[in-house]
Amino acid sequence: MRSKLLQVLVSLKSEEWLELEKFILMQTKKLTDTFKLFKFLSKERSKISNWDHVEDIKVQLFPEMKHKAFLNIQSRLFVICEKWLVHKYYENRLIERELTLVKIYNDRSLFKLADLSMKKLERSFASSDDFHLEKEYYRFKLYFEQYFSNNPIKRKSNTALLLNASNALMLYAKDMSLFYEIEMNNSSMISHFDFKDVIDELKKLQAHSGKTHNQLILQKLYLFIHAKDKEAFNFIYQNLLDDNFDDTSLLQTIIFYYVFNYSQKNWFGEEEVYKEIATKLIEFGMQKKIFLNEGKLSNATFHRLLSIHLKYMSFEETDKFIKNSTNFLGEKQKQDMFTYADSLNHFYHDKYDQVLQNLQKISSRRYDLKITILLYEIFIMYNDAATDEEVFLSRINNYERSLKRNKAKISKKLFKGVLNAFSLVKKMNKAKYKNIVIDINEYKPLAGGLWFSKELPENKKVG
Repeated sequence: MRSKLLQVLVSLKSEEWLELEKFILMQTKKLTDTFKLFKFLSKERSKISNWDHVEDIKVQLFPEMKHKAFLNIQSRLFVICEKWLVHKYYENRLIERELTLVKIYNDRSLFKLADLSMKKLERSFASSDDFHLEKEYYRFKLYFEQYFSNNPIKRKSNTALLLNASNALMLYAKDMSLFYEIEMNNSSMISHFDFKDVIDELKKLQAHSGKTHNQLILQKLYLFIHAKDKEAFNFIYQNLLDDNFDDTSLLQTIIFYYVFNYSQKNWFGEEEVYKEIATKLIEFGMQKKIFLNEGKLSNATFHRLLSIHLKYMSFEETDKFIKNSTNFLGEKQKQDMFTYADSLNHFYHDKYDQVLQNLQKISSRRYDLKITILLYEIFIMYNDAATDEEVFLSRINNYERSLKRNKAKISKKLFKGVLNAFSLVKKMNKAKYKNIVIDINEYKPLAGGLWFSKELPENKKVG
């Protein structure tokens, strides 16, 4: 298992190494063993993703040092890295930082400074109309910190602080109870778990007469999901595009994914309507970095967005997406994933020249990518009238055996999906000569589903 120190360092972006170095020098000096270890790891940053621990470094850096002393150096460096992570977190979270200052000032009896921070926060709360799930919690936390301190403002305000704190807490509870009710109803459709008793208790919390700005958007979300209300969907969708959510609030991300996921069900119109919605939502998700994790696009998210483009967008639109989005993939996989995505774009838009040759250029050792490429080779052979049937069937059988040998290298879902795909292609080939009923719904999960939906457009076909 990779050491805690390496886990943190591997997660750093290139520009963060310098930021961390400056921070370390605020905690220690250049001549210390702690800084010496960091500088060595910084120089070797391109290699450390392949390391599990740093014990081997001791021989190079500290040959005379005892093992326990070296462990202490690692521990000190890790503690400094944790401090930097907290510092980094608060850097762009102004409200949380100001709230922390209120407590710090009160603890140090700097009451006038605490009161100035309170006024600054109150102005911030009053001036913003953005949807922000935590706003009432922050308001509660502000008044809580002021009331439960030695700050004279508690006496001057009489009961105002206590009432403000309790009211904000009840409003926050009301927001969150509605939010959790929505989430539990959604989860029950997936897990089939009955949340009724909990939801009944949550509804009691919603009886508070006060209203928050969030109530409107959450009520619209409830209508959209549970009543398929088109007006509610359009309201939420437009508020997203109009940038009416606070970027620092989790609410924007949660609402976005509800809209993004449910819009794919295409409840409200023809394919062209969904295409326009999907295009704008994907642009929004990339712009707001909702799809990104630490500045990177995961393989799963990239494949999901690529599938939407391949199904609904033109060749040119998909090409633009591929060129832009692959820049957010990890360096090691960027070129392979670009070649893979570009090949699929040509394939699904009936531009077959060079598709197979390009796919075979991919050098990745990842078996999930390798078996997917082999599957598309089978699709191409199936569509090619010149394909020798004996070679075609022999190749499927060989690839099935390879898949079963390497089962442990891929997810259960992908294994079953590719296995089903091979079985379905063989059945489709038989249907050329015999009266066979093919029901695509019997093959779930199914890799390459978009290709099958085109080859079997009505989901059922009689040979």
